[in-house]
Amino acid sequence: MAELEECRRKLVNLKMQKGTASGVHTSVPGSANGSLSPEKPADRTVRLQELKDSIEETKVLSFLSICVCLCVKIYLVHILILMVKTLFRF
Repeated sequence: MAELEECRRKLVNLKMQKGTASGVHTSVPGSANGSLSPEKPADRTVRLQELKDSIEETKVLSFLSICVCLCVKIYLVHILILMVKTLFRF
């Protein structure tokens, strides 16, 4: 369980570092008419990157949730084995 918590903290730190590093924006070129579109290409790029990051975060959190569930199940099986050993004095 401690290893899982440490991995989660490392993941959070990496995401914070990534968020700080991705704060750089690209320049926005004008359209052929000389005016900018209502939605700037850089805005779309940033939103797309945020969506991709969100999907990756969801994948990682799902994996961590599965790991926690497995750890709990293993722990419960271990307790059950100890109870059986205690009852039958193995």
